[in-house]
Amino acid sequence: MEKMPAFETKEQLKERPALTVYLIRHGESGKNKINPNRGLTDKGHEQVKIAFNKIINQIIADEVPDFKDWDKPEARAAALKQAMEKVAIHLRDSGTNRTIEQEWVEKEVLTSLGVKPEQINLPDSAYEWQDVARPQTAGPGIQKRLKGVQGLETNKITMGFRKKIGDKKYQKSLGASDEIVAWALTPEDKIPEGVENVRQMSERKNRDLAKVERIAAKLGQRDKRIIYVANSHASILSLSAADELGIPLPEVGEVENAEGLRLDFYSSGKKHEARPVGEKIEELVKDKRKE
Repeated sequence: MEKMPAFETKEQLKERPALTVYLIRHGESGKNKINPNRGLTDKGHEQVKIAFNKIINQIIADEVPDFKDWDKPEARAAALKQAMEKVAIHLRDSGTNRTIEQEWVEKEVLTSLGVKPEQINLPDSAYEWQDVARPQTAGPGIQKRLKGVQGLETNKITMGFRKKIGDKKYQKSLGASDEIVAWALTPEDKIPEGVENVRQMSERKNRDLAKVERIAAKLGQRDKRIIYVANSHASILSLSAADELGIPLPEVGEVENAEGLRLDFYSSGKKHEARPVGEKIEELVKDKRKE
């Protein structure tokens, strides 16, 4: 299995993140995008498993930097067990069936590698969805401060607009490659009341990430780094990638299924750092750096 890189620069090695947020788009879901209750397809499940295994590889590479036996499953599982002594994993959803389903796929990947269920923190929504009792655990209070990463989710207000930007003729009229770019290129005065435009969502996201930076500063230097996997949607992933990586949204386009960003937050209070997670978005960043 491919090893994911640990810290990229000597500067990043100077300070270990107190908190790492993986902002990840859900895997492939049902074709009807205006159906808010659609779940993951079989392909979506596989996409999540592949993507989450890469996140696990990053965790191992960060916490057990001398590990080399990536092609030996038992050795990799042992390395993850060692890494779990240094991290606390929290899986989170945006309240939709597909992101809650994604949490359980991620949980199954962890338990299949020998991680104990009590080492995996899930929200009430996940246990309610499965109709099972939730263990009593405490988190760092991040979820309510990450409301800005929920995205352009389908509801009664947004349904008509989502249908409009999903129309290929409308996309063509704007010179858009997909519905996310169509949303970005739609003039603000043409976006229905109650639907966020790009500027509003970006401002909300930035406010919420600033709150998370303050939480990380309060965490101090702890033995365990918090790993927070926020499963979300194409709109916020695409917008966040554009904002955080410095690439115009029309060039980013719609972030691929089960891809996204890694955001590292520090107890020193310095600004968070972002890097891409996923084959297509990583290729995009490499190509832009060559220009």
